[in-house]
Amino acid sequence: MELTEAIKDIVRQFGIEVITTRRLVNFLDDVGGFNDEPPSSKKIMRELLDSGFGELLYKLSNKKDDYWQNTVRKASVDFASKYGYKNELVNRITNQLISGVGLNEEPEESNQQATNNQKINNQEATVENLGTDNLFSIDPEAWYDDENKKLTYQRKKRATLKKRKEFYKLIIPVVIVLIITWVFLLYFSSADERKTFEATIASANTKYSQGNYVAALDLYQKAADDYNASYFPSRYKELAHDKAVLATNKIIDNWEKEMLQLLQSKKFVGAKSLTLSLPDNMILRGKAKQTYESLLKRTDDKLAEYSTTMIQELLNDIYKNNGELSESGKTKLNEYITVLPDNYWLNFIKKKVR
Repeated sequence: MELTEAIKDIVRQFGIEVITTRRLVNFLDDVGGFNDEPPSSKKIMRELLDSGFGELLYKLSNKKDDYWQNTVRKASVDFASKYGYKNELVNRITNQLISGVGLNEEPEESNQQATNNQKINNQEATVENLGTDNLFSIDPEAWYDDENKKLTYQRKKRATLKKRKEFYKLIIPVVIVLIITWVFLLYFSSADERKTFEATIASANTKYSQGNYVAALDLYQKAADDYNASYFPSRYKELAHDKAVLATNKIIDNWEKEMLQLLQSKKFVGAKSLTLSLPDNMILRGKAKQTYESLLKRTDDKLAEYSTTMIQELLNDIYKNNGELSESGKTKLNEYITVLPDNYWLNFIKKKVR
């Protein structure tokens, strides 16, 4: 149903008071009054009625003076300016509201309306009661030409989009086939490396299940380092690295248990030596990383405190052996230097007892 006729039907059914609130928009929406209108028409009409335009038309329908046209025109222009809408869109809605409530029902304007509606229908637009455009100082011919240009542009735009969609319909299946073909080629060309990778991972899993986490870690890292195939390399390497993380976590769990025992027994040198024996290729993350850093710092702090005692033990050994280190003293010195390689006095003693 055309918008103007829909307005007229609703006014006849509910009375002219219906135009004073946004209920009119809901009723029009229910009967499909906006179906042939621009998408923004419903929003414009709702805000137009909220601004008091419906109240104005209601008052004018009860008492129309000689200047009612100027009053309506000013209200329309003010609304368009305040809300930032184009005058053409606002005039289109106001014209249909005016016609719907019957404010412009004069013979001459009705004839002009029929002529103008015929022109607009030829360009695929439904704008009723164009005769009232004179209320808003719009030249019908100029408006017609402008709308015709807009419609021509829209047709060209739709044609371009249609061609583009047709192109995509043709090219997308081709691209998909090419991608699938490329993936299959990569898959089959990487068969040997994938087989080697899977065998290495299987061996590592066996070591892991046996509790030999260091050996499992080496194999997981080897699987990641040796896989250089073109078939999803990052995916395969990430799989091996994730398993290496699990092996590292187990290594750190076992190391933590031994470290706590050594530290509790004040065997700080042994704790440091145990730390230095950890694999270099561990992947420390999350809790395992925090545990490692915490115990390492604790061990280093204890060694720094214990270093004075170490040096005193070595000096006592030298004194007892007439200025020379005993064999047990030499063993201790080597152990101490291993865990504290930068200690000045340990290195000084080592130089002097050669």
